[in-house]
Amino acid sequence: MSFQQDQLTVIFQSLVKTRVVITRVAIRFLKNQKDEKSIAAINALLAAASTTLGTAEKQFSRYQSSPRLEGQSDAIAKKVESDYRQLHDIFEMSIQYLQRGDYEAYGNLDAQLAQDYLEQSYNAWREQNNILVSAGQRENLASFVSMQWTIGSIALALILVVVSAWGVLQRILFQPLSRVIHHIRAISGGDLTQTIEAESKNEIGQLASRLKEMQSSLITTVSDVRSSSDSIYTGASEISVGRVESTDVV
Repeated sequence: MSFQQDQLTVIFQSLVKTRVVITRVAIRFLKNQKDEKSIAAINALLAAASTTLGTAEKQFSRYQSSPRLEGQSDAIAKKVESDYRQLHDIFEMSIQYLQRGDYEAYGNLDAQLAQDYLEQSYNAWREQNNILVSAGQRENLASFVSMQWTIGSIALALILVVVSAWGVLQRILFQPLSRVIHHIRAISGGDLTQTIEAESKNEIGQLASRLKEMQSSLITTVSDVRSSSDSIYTGASEISVGRVESTDVV
């Protein structure tokens, strides 16, 4: 769209320059400047007008070769082309008439009206493009806002996943591991009375199960040691009583 507008801007400027040069030639005709120097100057000006008119034609060809964008009106584009062609042909005929010295034929051409028509159609084309640009900007803004919402939703989802994963790790790994460590410290302190739960089948559950087995073995060992101690104490007591009785008999 900007390429098309740049081309039409250059075209309009070239046509305005062409008209200014042609007007300068017409003024010299009005002054009846027919000396050799004036004629040479007129010819140079007409050559310059032909050059700027050729520039406008080249730029218009480039404008026509550019693809029409979605939303651009065919009617407006055809009106621009028609009004450009009309003004271009008038300037071309003006140059030809002035080269022949036919000022009357040149005067019968209405370049101002053709220029007004082209300006109106060009303004309509620009207004259409401004509407399309505004619509495009609104669409881009909507896409940007939508993208922000999408990114925010993804970020929120990631946060929820992280929080959920952390909760799962706490429940499956950290809390059971903390309980196992607590039981290990209790056992190392001589407390064999705490109940060790080993419900899960993962590594932490297996560790708790082995710790429970160790606790049971320790309880059994301590019980055996205590029973042995009691037996030794009982035996020692009986031996002591027997000695006392033997002493009394003697």
